Parts: sequence; structure tokens; C-alpha cells
Amino acid sequence: MVKPTKDIDRIKVIDSIRGFSLLGVLLVNVVAFNNIIFAQTDPISFLAFPPSYPNLIDQILAFLIRIHAEGKFYPIFSLLFGVGFFIFMERAHQKKTSGTTLFKRRSLYLFLFGLINLTLVWYGDILHVYELGGFLLLPFLNKDAKTLFKWIVFLLIIFIVLTTTFSFLTELASKTNEPFSPELVEKAQIVYTEGSYISLVSFRVTNELPTIFLNLIIWIPKILAFFLIGLYLAKNKLFQNVKENYNLIKKIWKITGLIGILSTIIMTISSFELIISSSLLAVLLKLSLVNYHQYFFQYFI
Repeated sequence: MVKPTKDIDRIKVIDSIRGFSLLGVLLVNVVAFNNIIFAQTDPISFLAFPPSYPNLIDQILAFLIRIHAEGKFYPIFSLLFGVGFFIFMERAHQKKTSGTTLFKRRSLYLFLFGLINLTLVWYGDILHVYELGGFLLLPFLNKDAKTLFKWIVFLLIIFIVLTTTFSFLTELASKTNEPFSPELVEKAQIVYTEGSYISLVSFRVTNELPTIFLNLIIWIPKILAFFLIGLYLAKNKLFQNVKENYNLIKKIWKITGLIGILSTIIMTISSFELIISSSLLAVLLKLSLVNYHQYFFQYFI
């Protein structure tokens, strides 16, 4: 009979990191709770441009969340999903149980729950994305470390290219047209503030879900890459043997920390438009730097 993991069998360091990452995710999502999905494409909304907030305290807090939290915590949580996947399958094997069947069944139920949450509660649901990525993770369980590393690099490159391309095309389109029509944004604001629950769900299904599902083209490679990093670390017993790997961890901190600090400075200069130019080359360079930071190196700081 399958039962929850006993306290004595839990890996405390993983639980601690997971709780820490969820705190950071909450900091970002608290801001997102107060926004509609279409507002997030506005360059002076959400956390994209902290100086747009009306008072100094909001500006400071938005800046701190943007630099220290946005994009940095959910990769940690995603990485731990890959770690948990390996531990789940390993323990199922030890109990002579079909881990693949259990994982598929669990993923299916959670995927359906995520779709319900996405449709009926909040457009920012991430569970359905995780479970889709979980199904894609299964074929990698028995791959060797070298193969996993190649796939990680490949997927990271793919989503950086995709994101930069999409951002560049959106930037070009915004020169003549809004990413979303003003009428649609206004309708969304009215529905969210004055509409009934039924009208809100209807609006989400008709207008928001197509955009969300389109974004899966970028989200799936990104999430799967983080899952594979977690799987790679789990296979090498990094979390199970923290003391033995402490020197390696310190080395990784120093290298990726330096890269993360430099890329955060670059992102700040480019995304806050401290250097302003309207040429297409400058726009492409800016987007490349922002996406380079947001979708790769900022995760390591």
C-alpha cells in the first residue's frame, strides 16, 4: 500500500529549499493577483517598470521584487520537481511498485486539477504546465548524465531564442499596434472589477486561455529544462550528500553568482531604459539582453 513519506525518510534540505522558493513565488504572485493577464505586456505595468508606481515605497519594493524575486524562485521550485521525480521513482522501485504508472496517474489528476484552477480561479495557474512537463520528463529517467546535460543546454537555447524572437516581434508590432487592443484591455478591467463570476469565467475561456496555451510553446521547453537540471542533480546525489559536495556547491555559487550579478546589472540598464535608442538594432540588443538575463543566468544568482 502506497503511503505518504514518513518524516524520518524526508530529505530536510529539499523541504527547506522548497519552502524558501515558495516564499519568493508568493512575493511575485501577490503583485500578479492584482493584475489582468493583458496588463503584463504593458512596459510600464506589473513589475516591468517600478518607477511607474505612484509612491516611493511601492517603487522600492517593486524594484527589489523585480531584481531579487521575479524569475529567480520558480526555477528553484521547478528544479526540485525534477529532484522529487527521481526520488519518487527510486522509492517506488525499492517497493517493487510501478513508479511510471503511479507518476502518470498522479500527473493526470494534478493536470486536471490545474486546468480547473486555471479556468475557474486564476489565470496564473502553473500546475497544468508542470504536469505536462512531467509527462515529458518520463523518457529521461534512465538517461545518463551526459545525455541529460546535452538536453538541458539544447532546451535552454531553444527557449531563449523563442522568447527573444517573440519579444522582438511584439516590440515591432507595438510600434504601430498595441499587443492587445485597448478595447480588450478595458473590457478585461470592467469584467474583473464589476462583472459577475460567470462573466469572468466566460471572459477567461474566450480571451485569456488562448493566450495562455500559446505561451506553452515557450513554457514547456523552459520548465522541462529545469526539471532535467533537478534530475541531473538527483542522479548525482547532490542533495542527499550536501556535506560531501559542499566544495562543489561553493564553486558553483561563486561562478554562477558572478554571472548572475553581471547579468542583473545588464538587465537593469536595458529594461529600465537607462540607455535609450529607437533603432531596430538597439531594440533587438535590448530584448536579447533582457531575455538572456530573465531566462537563463538570472536564475543562478
